[in-house]
Order: sequence, then structure tokens, then C-alpha cells
Amino acid sequence: MSKQALQVSQTFDQWAQSGKSESMADGHWPIVEQILDKMDLQPSMKVLDVGCGNGYAVRAMAEKIGSDGQVAGIDISKSMIEKANSFNNPPNTEFQVSLGETIPFANDTFDRILSVECIYYADKPLNVLKDMFRT
Repeated sequence: MSKQALQVSQTFDQWAQSGKSESMADGHWPIVEQILDKMDLQPSMKVLDVGCGNGYAVRAMAEKIGSDGQVAGIDISKSMIEKANSFNNPPNTEFQVSLGETIPFANDTFDRILSVECIYYADKPLNVLKDMFRT
């Protein structure tokens, strides 16, 4: 892990542990809600949230696509993933710790990808975008 990635991970770990993940989710929700309306999410789709934080958008997308779909969330922060897993999540959701620059899924896994307030934290944002397109 690069020095920058370690700093980002530690910052978001602290925010998750202090309860800031909830205020972040609340602050981002109005724009995320608009984005989700434009994503044309359909039943049985596979969707990824890069930089999922406490998983609020993952849960919202899981509700939209129903039980036949799958939604994954990845985040650089172990504490954010722990926070996401602490909720009563639908069974068609999963959360993983990931640096994001190399997304831990096979090519063409996802129908849609969401990322809010995340990519600019990466050492190489273009690599993140390329890997998002790959998956």
C-alpha cells in the first residue's frame, strides 16, 4: 500500500470509528438518490459501489434491483467495511476491503458501477477508472 493510500485508509478508519460515516452518508444521499434514479437499475443486475463507505448506497441499490441481483461494495477502509457489515444488509450484498486501483472482480462482472467522492483519493485515478470500466 502506498503512503497516500495508507493515509486515506487511516483517515476513513478514524471517521468510521467516530461515527462520521453516518453524517457522510446523510450528506451524500441527496446526490446519490439522483444518480440512482438515472442509473436505470433493473432487476437481476450486478452493481458495484467503489468507495462504498458504510454501505448506504449498496443497500439502496439492492432494494432497487431485488433479490435476483447482486450488489458489491468496496472501500479502502477496513473500518468502513466493518461498519457496512454491521447493518442488516440484504442477502444479495457483499462488502470487501480493496484499494480500488485494482478492483477484485473478473472482467465484465458488473452492469453498473457507482462511485461517489472516491476516485480523487487514489494515487492514480486514471487506473481506477480503467479498472472500473474493465469490471
